[in-house]
Amino acid sequence: MELRNCIRCGKLFAYVNKPICPECVRKEEEDFERVRRYLRENPRATVMEVAEATEVDQHLIQQWLREGRLISTEFHLMTECERCGRPIPGGRYCKQCAEELGRELQGSARPAPAAPEPEPGKIKQTGRMYTAERMLGERERIPLNPEKKSADKDRSSKEG
Repeated sequence: MELRNCIRCGKLFAYVNKPICPECVRKEEEDFERVRRYLRENPRATVMEVAEATEVDQHLIQQWLREGRLISTEFHLMTECERCGRPIPGGRYCKQCAEELGRELQGSARPAPAAPEPEPGKIKQTGRMYTAERMLGERERIPLNPEKKSADKDRSSKEG
């Protein structure tokens, strides 16, 4: 459990997922309901009119528009696309920017092409470690201890 100070009232609280304390969350939800009721009665109101009538900070209303909690069908209550600045009814990006960002993300998520396997008999200096069997193929194994192999040869020639 992480303790933090609320960014609205400064009170210490156990942080869960919002940087505001439970009491301020409750107050924010009450403000949201007040704004929602006002918009039902006054659907053509601007952000400034809603803020003045409900006594809710217009930055908070803009935040709810960006989060998609409020969506406007009227031009008066639009927010701006964070990428291009076009007016949008809600969310963070206009449809065109969201599609472009999606394509860019899909392009960057493609797996890198596989590196070609080295030809048998050739050792490629890549800075990576491989087993001798993989680098040279099963037929051409490199003895792990060349001195031992030459000692074995000497012994077998003396015995024969």
